[in-house]
Parts: sequence; structure tokens; C-alpha cells
Amino acid sequence: MTTDKKQLCSGCRDNYYNAHGNSTTGECWAFGTAKTVTRTQVGTWDRPPYEWVPQKTLSCHRPEGRHWIKRDDVRITATRGATP
Repeated sequence: MTTDKKQLCSGCRDNYYNAHGNSTTGECWAFGTAKTVTRTQVGTWDRPPYEWVPQKTLSCHRPEGRHWIKRDDVRITATRGATP
């Protein structure tokens, strides 16, 4: 994985393990198999339907109080930006 992909870890609750000395490998255990994906982020308490606002993220990214959803996972009313 490249340094560019490591930047996508920002905001993830497991990013703590990427800091020097916080794990035996110096990297989050999910980072090695992570793929770059296009998803939209919604809040824990947001109710559907959602607006599709595509963002690049890692398949393992777990933000605090937010969730990544795929385009075909839920009902989405509007699209902003490019579709995947």
C-alpha cells in the first residue's frame, strides 16, 4: 500500500494503530487488505433516504458516529457529484 492510501485512514477509529509504537507492526491490521472504494458517508442517526455524495475511502474505514454506504445499499434521493 502506498502513503497516499495511508492518508485515507484519517478519521478512522483504528488509525491509532498506524502511529509509531502503537502496534507491533506499526500499521492497522486491516490496512494490508484494504481496497480503495467509492461510498457516501451518513450519520448514525440520519434517516433514509440519503443523498449520494461519492467519496473515495478505504473498504475498512470505520469513522466514529458515521457509516459508509454503497450506492446500491439503500434508497438515495439525490446525486451530487459523479456517480461510480
